[in-house]
Amino acid sequence: MRGGKVMWLIDGANVNIDSLNATSMTFALASELNLEDQMFMYGVRINQTVVQDFYAHTIPLTTDNSPQPVWARWFYYPLVTPSPNHVITRNLIPVWLRYAGDIDTVGYNRDIRKTVLLQTSELSRTKSPPFMITFNENMPDPQQFNKPYRITAVLLEGQFPSVFRTRNARNLFPWLQERQAEKSVDTKMLVVASGNIASNDVRYTQRGPEPFPLGYDRWTRETFGNKDFLVNALNYLTDDAGLMNLRNREFKLRLLDKQKVVHEQVKWQMINLVLPMLLLIAGGWTYNRWRRYKYGS
Repeated sequence: MRGGKVMWLIDGANVNIDSLNATSMTFALASELNLEDQMFMYGVRINQTVVQDFYAHTIPLTTDNSPQPVWARWFYYPLVTPSPNHVITRNLIPVWLRYAGDIDTVGYNRDIRKTVLLQTSELSRTKSPPFMITFNENMPDPQQFNKPYRITAVLLEGQFPSVFRTRNARNLFPWLQERQAEKSVDTKMLVVASGNIASNDVRYTQRGPEPFPLGYDRWTRETFGNKDFLVNALNYLTDDAGLMNLRNREFKLRLLDKQKVVHEQVKWQMINLVLPMLLLIAGGWTYNRWRRYKYGS
């Protein structure tokens, strides 16, 4: 109420990753934090769901037919798209989420400005707990991903109503002398429907646990935009204008059509790998035939 900043990183559902890795199955259960009324008053609702996205990260899976791991797209690992229109997410690479929920903006309050920072692709959907998660799930039909552009992070700015404005605080704190605030001064907060966005992967060695960099996948050795997103958000929330102004330069990224990448992957691999080899072989054969014809006599 006095202008402090807050960053909410809240999972819509609880998924026991350790149980999934140990037994290849687990259950997604609704997350009960009793924060629904407070978040609703601020203008958002974190749904008790788990987001699936066709544009997702891959994981290694072992099968009975092959001892070598097979790389498979894991739809619970969405690579969400940062908004190009805000200084926090401008020029940011995709952010890697794991078992994240989604957010709805609710109500209308002219004192609060809402800005979507992260959202899923056009091929996404949500699942409501309880339900079972297993590594043996069948490949779903892309047409089932019919809930596009689910919000996973939203920035709220303005004056927020007090959650306790309808309650008499002096009943709980008789010594309270200050006048109870009805709404806050101008401030900011960030709501992200994922707690794992700030979770490092850890490797256990004889020297103890060693955390990997935030947003780094040790299997594919790729680094995503998790750390940059959180650092930029902290700088923005704490009014570090000097650092944020450095990000005002805008670069246009020509992104590929995700659906075409999935459906035409083999075709373009053949064009880029096989076709040059065929052209090289044809050119060598033509050159040798021409030399025989010219110098054969």
